[in-house]
Amino acid sequence: MATSSNAPDPEAAADIPPSKPLQIFLLVALLVSGAAYVADEWTQLYAPHHERPDRLHRLVESRSEYPSHMEAGITALRNKQYDKAAEDFRLALQAQNSGEAHYNLAIAMLKLSRPEEAAAQFREAIKLNPHYTDVYLTWGQALLDEGKPDEAAHAFHEALRISPNSGAAHFDLALATLEEEKAAAAEQRSAETDGRSADAATAGAKVERWQTDALQQFAQAQRCGFDRSDFWLSYGRLLAALRKDAEAESYLRKATLDKPELAEAHFALAGVERQLGKEADAIAQYQATLALRADDPAALEGLGLLYATATNADLRSPKMAVQLATRANDATTAQNPRFLDTLARCYAADGDFLQAQNWEQQAIHRAEQIRDVPLLRELRPRATLFNQHKTE
Repeated sequence: MATSSNAPDPEAAADIPPSKPLQIFLLVALLVSGAAYVADEWTQLYAPHHERPDRLHRLVESRSEYPSHMEAGITALRNKQYDKAAEDFRLALQAQNSGEAHYNLAIAMLKLSRPEEAAAQFREAIKLNPHYTDVYLTWGQALLDEGKPDEAAHAFHEALRISPNSGAAHFDLALATLEEEKAAAAEQRSAETDGRSADAATAGAKVERWQTDALQQFAQAQRCGFDRSDFWLSYGRLLAALRKDAEAESYLRKATLDKPELAEAHFALAGVERQLGKEADAIAQYQATLALRADDPAALEGLGLLYATATNADLRSPKMAVQLATRANDATTAQNPRFLDTLARCYAADGDFLQAQNWEQQAIHRAEQIRDVPLLRELRPRATLFNQHKTE
């Protein structure tokens, strides 16, 4: 369609300068607004400190509050004042949006049993600082505590992506892997109980894979120079489960030396010493466990069984064995078939086969109740021996 000859040309109109009155008006407006700005800045610069309302000053002032709120929050965390800590970290975030404040607020949320809010704070911390390794480590540990080992493993992998030589991340990943192994082991036991041999074999393969993966992570943590008592304890336990007793003994002993009050390390070391035939050392470790936890049922049972079955006659003490095994059963209200079996074996070692038969039958009955098929295969021949008035 043709353009009207009377229509104004936009390009031509753009070349026409504004009228003189408009030019004067714009110049005056510019001068007035500029003068007002300069006057405002001058006033703020030379006004008394408490009368300066400028945004820059407020920003500086608020940022100066950030360290004090952070320090107060950290102190509150140490004093287990978690509500106060959360409040202080929120105030710090109002002063300055930082990954560290979000991270500390997440920790306070975890202490207050609010994992979802903690997760939100961890995410904010990572947004601000994608290379914040501690966020992934702490978040992963929280996920482990929530029973989410797969999600925890993902967090630890992220930590390793940022810091490949982090011994802590390798250790934590090993722990997450062992949680997966426990789940697979439970699947295997269930399948064996139900007679599902194919499913049991599949679960068993998973157990072996998780154990291998965990072993690799422990070894990598060690190569990174990671050195902590709970690390040596966990590493030693896995090696013991894999029947690598000599290595397990070394690491578990290191755990007991690093932290003598760690009862779990003494108990695990006792089991390994027994497997290695070091009965006197095993007794000493069981006793160390009981010195720290006098009524530990597993330690009572282990020491009782060792006193009953020691190959060294000088170490054998059947009557003490009966006392210890009785305490172990009392502590578990006679619900553990393995402990019931140990009490039967202790009575047999003491020559009281009537009691041995009685407790072995209770052990079999309890194993049948919980459908522990592998244990039943062990208990029934032993019951026959006791019925024949024979020890093992």
